[in-house]
Amino acid sequence: MTDARFPTARAAFTARTAPACSLQRTVIAGASLLALGLLPALAPQAHAAPVEFAFEGAGNVVVFDAAAGTGGWVGSIDELLAPGDSGPARSYVSVVTFTYNAVANALSGQFEFTNALDLGSSVFGSVSGAFSNPLDVLDVGGQWALDYTVAGGTGGLATVSGFGLSFLSYDLTSLAFNNYSEQGLLALQVPAPGTAWLAGAGLGLLGLARRARSARCEPSGRRAAS
Repeated sequence: MTDARFPTARAAFTARTAPACSLQRTVIAGASLLALGLLPALAPQAHAAPVEFAFEGAGNVVVFDAAAGTGGWVGSIDELLAPGDSGPARSYVSVVTFTYNAVANALSGQFEFTNALDLGSSVFGSVSGAFSNPLDVLDVGGQWALDYTVAGGTGGLATVSGFGLSFLSYDLTSLAFNNYSEQGLLALQVPAPGTAWLAGAGLGLLGLARRARSARCEPSGRRAAS
């Protein structure tokens, strides 16, 4: 038979520990809700301050197929440091492929900018633009007005987003080492890592709160039945 004193001891233990259990559940739930509640406040700060810098570049434009309007260019993008800025200046290898629609006078294509000091880190996306003189676009040269849209990245630039604007002037008749020059602006953003950590912590605490709510506070041991 069960010790008659056990129900009395159990009741006493429950009465003594119930406030502590309730406090524990309240603290865990409150902490989880606080963590999740901070997310809307942090939303405007979810990204670090954008990195904006002017750049110049140079390289070679090549027409692959004039009839199909395809081509591309390979070159460099080098940051233009502001007066008083000692650097170091950012530098990227630029690779672009494009298709030109003569009827619409529109260029569309893909780009990749690779960090010259870390070839495993790059940003990539789409490029679009219009030409200053459609009659000479694939024969002589001219100037593109370009829009870059960053779709993603790799390595140290994997979480980068942003855009770029530039003017690219080129001369297909030139025999110089570089037949184009480019001037523009890049604006890049990197998400703040603390925001994701805070969301994970909040969800984890919510899980603990649910477990604590369903658990019962019981004595650490029971008397053996006799």
